[in-house]
Amino acid sequence: MQPSAGTPRTDLDPRLALPPEGLAERARRLGPLPYSSLGTSPPAPGLPDAGELAAWESRTVDQLWEEAGRPDPFTVVQVPAGDGSVAAEMLTGRSRPGCSAALRLVLVEEDEGLREGHAGRIPVESPALFLGPVTVSEDPDEEPQPVTGIGPIATSLAELPVVNGACAVMATGWLSRLEYDLFEWRDGRWYEVRLAAASETGSTLQPITVELDPDRRARLDQLVVPEQRSDGSRYALRPAAAAWLRSALGAAETGCVVAADFWTETTAQTGERFPVPVALDQLPHAGGPVLPQAGGPVLPQAGGPAGWGVVRWRIG
Repeated sequence: MQPSAGTPRTDLDPRLALPPEGLAERARRLGPLPYSSLGTSPPAPGLPDAGELAAWESRTVDQLWEEAGRPDPFTVVQVPAGDGSVAAEMLTGRSRPGCSAALRLVLVEEDEGLREGHAGRIPVESPALFLGPVTVSEDPDEEPQPVTGIGPIATSLAELPVVNGACAVMATGWLSRLEYDLFEWRDGRWYEVRLAAASETGSTLQPITVELDPDRRARLDQLVVPEQRSDGSRYALRPAAAAWLRSALGAAETGCVVAADFWTETTAQTGERFPVPVALDQLPHAGGPVLPQAGGPVLPQAGGPAGWGVVRWRIG
């Protein structure tokens, strides 16, 4: 696979100048790497503070709890949990949700350093004790039932759990942060954007373009009609976001996934935007996310934090 000719573009992605440690050396040893090698993006600039995020999440959680018939316990999975500031505002600050007595909050954060700080902000229970005490029926055929009215109870994990009962997975600015591969349309052909070491000794990366394999070429032809292509335009494919959503939709027996993020209806040029918006046509059930209005259009609804759009998918 040889790099194509042409002048390299300058990208706005800040990770090219400060990539993960060792990535430039890996590119020197192995050759140009897929764009997804950069991994998870940093949080979007201009993110609201913990108080504003907590207020929005608490309002949304109360709405979902009411829609679910006020179950107790009611599990809420918060992704990403960051340093736990938002959870602390929800559990102990001014943004305490009305369903607190039923609430079981799971903080999901992949960054170990951030995750270790959770216990310093809120009481964190072991996952094994997360649902709290249970009552045991005299009937041996009945399952033990969690004691009600004892929330909120919180735990902290590195990845999505699988829980019993009603659940809401809250993904705030997360799908747009997941790694993606990048492609360019030029001279009537598709190319893959890969990452090469910018120098023999430095730690920066330089995007270059290479020939594209047939499978992903066919996928891009399916997603981007010829009328939408212009010379030099770039597009992101997000298998990691699709895989994460599939996992989230399997996290519980019933409930929903609520994602507040940057969206486009269909796969569109990345342009000068960073982070790159998420295209709904690349996600599972893209033909019908469950929106607040039954039968509504497949469009993100307004009202998310920082002006983000909100999309809901039903679990179960």
